[in-house]
Amino acid sequence: MENKIRGRLLFQHRKLLPVIVIFVSLSSLFIVLKYAYFLNPSILSIWLILLLGVSAFSILINRRSNDLQSDGAYGRAVAGNAVSLSLLGLSLCFLYYFLYPGLEGMDKQNTAIAFIVIQIVVTFLASSLYGAALCWLILISLFSVFLNVMDGSPLLSANALLPLLLSFIIYLPTRYVNIMFRRNFENQIQNGERSAWLRMLIEQSPLSIVITDMKGRIIQVNRKTEEVAGYPAQELIGQYPSIFQSGKTDRRIYDLMWENILKGERWQGEFINKRKNGEIYTEWASISPVMDSTGHIQTIMGIKEDITQRKRAQKTILRQNGIIKMLLQDFEEQSESWLWETDKNLVLSYVSDKISRLFSGGILNKTIGDVLRQLAVPDDGEGERLLAEFLDALGRGEAFSEREVKILFEGEVLWLGLKALPTLSPEKRTGWRGVGRFITERKRMEAELYNKANYDEQSGLPNRFLIKRLISENLSADRELHRGIVGVVHVKELSKVRSDFGTLRYDGIVASLTEILRTVLKEDFLLGRLNEDEFLFWLNESENNREERIDHLADRINSPIKFGDETYRFDVNVGLAYYPDDGGTQKDLFRTADLALKKAVENPQRKVMRYRKSFSEDFQKRMMILSDFHPALAAEQFCLYYQPQAHAGDGAMKGAEALVRWNHPLLGLVSPGEFIPLAEKSRFILELGEWILRRACRDAAGWGEEMTLSVNLSAVQLQDTERLKSVIREALDRSGFPPRRLILEITESALLSDMQESKDFLHDLQAMGVKIALDDFGTGYSSLAYLSQLSVDELKIDQSFIRKLGEEPGNREIVRTIIELARTFRFSLVAEGVETEEQRDLLRELGCDYIQGYLIGKPVPLKQLFE
Repeated sequence: MENKIRGRLLFQHRKLLPVIVIFVSLSSLFIVLKYAYFLNPSILSIWLILLLGVSAFSILINRRSNDLQSDGAYGRAVAGNAVSLSLLGLSLCFLYYFLYPGLEGMDKQNTAIAFIVIQIVVTFLASSLYGAALCWLILISLFSVFLNVMDGSPLLSANALLPLLLSFIIYLPTRYVNIMFRRNFENQIQNGERSAWLRMLIEQSPLSIVITDMKGRIIQVNRKTEEVAGYPAQELIGQYPSIFQSGKTDRRIYDLMWENILKGERWQGEFINKRKNGEIYTEWASISPVMDSTGHIQTIMGIKEDITQRKRAQKTILRQNGIIKMLLQDFEEQSESWLWETDKNLVLSYVSDKISRLFSGGILNKTIGDVLRQLAVPDDGEGERLLAEFLDALGRGEAFSEREVKILFEGEVLWLGLKALPTLSPEKRTGWRGVGRFITERKRMEAELYNKANYDEQSGLPNRFLIKRLISENLSADRELHRGIVGVVHVKELSKVRSDFGTLRYDGIVASLTEILRTVLKEDFLLGRLNEDEFLFWLNESENNREERIDHLADRINSPIKFGDETYRFDVNVGLAYYPDDGGTQKDLFRTADLALKKAVENPQRKVMRYRKSFSEDFQKRMMILSDFHPALAAEQFCLYYQPQAHAGDGAMKGAEALVRWNHPLLGLVSPGEFIPLAEKSRFILELGEWILRRACRDAAGWGEEMTLSVNLSAVQLQDTERLKSVIREALDRSGFPPRRLILEITESALLSDMQESKDFLHDLQAMGVKIALDDFGTGYSSLAYLSQLSVDELKIDQSFIRKLGEEPGNREIVRTIIELARTFRFSLVAEGVETEEQRDLLRELGCDYIQGYLIGKPVPLKQLFE
């Protein structure tokens, strides 16, 4: 380690090397010229001055290096080397001068070469100043002794002692200088690792660090400073900290800072600075002077933190606190709500003035529970439950939204809504802060909305949603319940009372029906209203007379109901489903009861119908029919049968009526009575009717010239007359069937829905040459008024009159009247449903034109029509 230190003393600064080279070169040149007698002693003075200049130049360079280094010991050591080197040069010059007389008799050339070699060796050995001094002492002393021996002079002559003296003059200061600077560099190396560790801490510090000299020039920054300020380090070194200033910091802050620093004290404060990109930011800074052991300030260190986000957050919080304070003041002044606060024991410590008037004797220093109990509604189970829930929420210590509490004030029941947040200290909950408000009006509106959503307005009964839920809850809650009955009561045309007689009378009749239901069902029942025409009830099957009560229910409603001066009679049907036989759940019971009701409506002989398994089978069959309509039409499962029509007199065939049949792959041959009503309800009849027209006209195109074709039109088809007329034209055009032989059968009810439109439609059809027949005549209105307005060509007497033609005289008179009516209006007449010869003979006797029925022929496929 010592050798490394000594080796660095002379050559540790590269700017000293040119000085050494110049010195060696000029010294060698001087010796050569002197011993070649080109120099005289006077030139030696010039040489000495030159050596002094070179030494001064070396010292100046090293002084400059001292300014540029953070550690001045390095520069001082190099300067010491320059001084030592200058002393060595001076000693050589003096040696040459004193040895000159003793060298006059020697070989000048060889002596000059020897001195040059010696000086070069000594110069290179000067990499260690101790070695240089020692080598110089030994070599010069030996050389002087050698010269004295050669000259015959005494060994200890002045020529011999002088080099020794000069060598000590060189050795002693050199020894002192090297010992001093060796110790400095040993300390420097020992502190090197610590300095590197400190530099690493500064560089990796999460805070900005800026170091300046006493003049304020920046000499070091860390990476955090570069990140925050946006300047790279090379742009900051040599600059003043004013590069960070934004002009927004008060100048007095800077004055105070320098005042503290010059006193040797630390200063702390905030600066509003500016980044390189112009962005303004706020820094908290701690500025400290760094002093040496003598108390003199060497550098100034600033440690800074970017607190821009923190300041913004503080401003936001202050602004929010101000807004909150303002809102709370406004809240207490204008809001209908009020504030309350308790300690950890639920003792009220604050209540808004507007609520204090409710309490006599004051409420502060009382628990909130005692105050609310004082105002509780007597004997109110709901109020007790709500108060218990509120106090339980407080006891759990968690924030809660609105809790409802009922109180009694001046004889009026009021509702309070209370919400609260716990007030907390760092260790525990210290109490509650909350908001209260009166919600009496809201509760009233909620009750009204609940009633509107769950109860029927006219009857006051639970509506369809509530009654179903109540029955479901009843089934779920009563585990010991073994049997029960769900009933659906249908009051036919009850909804028409409103349109016919007005809302007031309608509401009164509904109320009367509701009272009848309550009276008959008596007890252990649930009753609700499904819609305008239907009621729903649940009856526990604990009583033995339940079936009698249900039958009595239907009879009572079927009986005349008196309202005011008017008496009303309604047709009532009841569908029943028994629990658990007909359904184990609420949903299944409602479904089976509804199926039973549909069967009761279809069967006029049965007012009350209990569900049977076959009802579900029929329902499934209807669902299958509905879903298979369109696939069946595409698969050509529909076909046409034709029933012949004949003259009543001679029985000759007049024509035939086209009747549709469905050959279902699973159900077999489905009759029109099963699928036509479903087709009309689903509007599939539009597609099916168009297919019937096209196929019937195509089939009849090959019949005899006088045979007619009758095709039924549905009331649904008449809802779009333009489409129907277009289909008729297309069917006639494509088939070539003559329009005069096509008879379209339309029911009375279909034509009377819109008389004017019906008249226009019939006129357009007759303009095309098509004939019109009124089907099922006698079952509808059969009014002379509309017969005179409608342009029809044929009447078809309904088979219900023909079936009892020979049994009931009244039917015979009806048929006679219809026949006379047809003659009056010059309509042709067809009697349907003729099955016996007696019926045929009576019709012939009465003057009927044509007959149709099983007596003439059943509906058959086209191939069998003429067999």
